[in-house]
Amino acid sequence: MTASPWAQPQTGGQQSTPVLPPPQAMPDRPQSGPPPAGPPIPPVAPPPRPPRRGFLWLLVGGAVVLLIAAIAATAAITYAVTRNTNAPSANPPPAPTVQAPQFSAAEQNAAKDQVCHVFDVSTRGTISEGSVRTNGQPNVPVVLRAMNSAVAVQNALKPAAPPDVAAAAQRFVDVSLELTTAATGSTTPGEELVRLNQATNDATYALADVCGLPH
Repeated sequence: MTASPWAQPQTGGQQSTPVLPPPQAMPDRPQSGPPPAGPPIPPVAPPPRPPRRGFLWLLVGGAVVLLIAAIAATAAITYAVTRNTNAPSANPPPAPTVQAPQFSAAEQNAAKDQVCHVFDVSTRGTISEGSVRTNGQPNVPVVLRAMNSAVAVQNALKPAAPPDVAAAAQRFVDVSLELTTAATGSTTPGEELVRLNQATNDATYALADVCGLPH
């Protein structure tokens, strides 16, 4: 009997021969080559691109620039037209000559008589009635009569009045109203009242002289 090559050599006594397991088969190696074909993979859609904000801002900026340019052009045209319209011409037209109205001698005499009559009636005897202020208080009868006389003469003064009569009457009206205004004010100093009273007396005498009336 032929001994097994895996058997241990016998030495001396009888020994049991160990039984070794048979060698295991080696696993099959993976075959080379492409893997087996499977189901097709669906295509993947690319991610959406973000909106082009830079392009929108560019459009807005361009519109603003165009609007500003249009406004500037309109303003420049308006300024040029206005400047040309208002520019003085080389030969300005002559100023129109205003002619004073002409009145006949009868009209002038009638206007003078009317003013002088109203003045005489409204001022006769006023100088002897005293000052416009007494004991620090307005002398009401004198103030009212002075105001009435000034208003009456002003209403009676017509354009046909001779220049000397018109000037004397207007001076009388002005100083009389200044005096009555100062007399009714509580803060008017006495020196100012004295000055205005003297000015009113002088204007009264001047108008009386022009009208040929006694003082």
